Amino acid sequence: MASTNYIRLRGRVSRNSEMRYTPDGKECVTFQIEIEEPKAEMYGNFSSTRKWSYTAVLIGIEIEFAENELVDIIGKIYTRSWKKGNDWTQRTEILVETYEIIYE
Repeated sequence: MASTNYIRLRGRVSRNSEMRYTPDGKECVTFQIEIEEPKAEMYGNFSSTRKWSYTAVLIGIEIEFAENELVDIIGKIYTRSWKKGNDWTQRTEILVETYEIIYE
């Protein structure tokens, strides 16, 4: 049975990627991807775009994404939480399974 936790996004990297390593030594690349969506005005005109920003994580592959690079990603949405001091922090991210850099 196919998973229902599936997301596909095409957008631009909004800042340079960050490389870290997991405790067992695997590469972990984190980057922000921005999706632009035209905003509809009256009478069918379109104006400035709204931007949606997502945090994407790629594990096990050493790669750097440059700012403003167009990428297509497929992955799963997951939420992780941890306790820092007395406060709980929660973050929703996209765990990237496949990616493609789009050259314009």
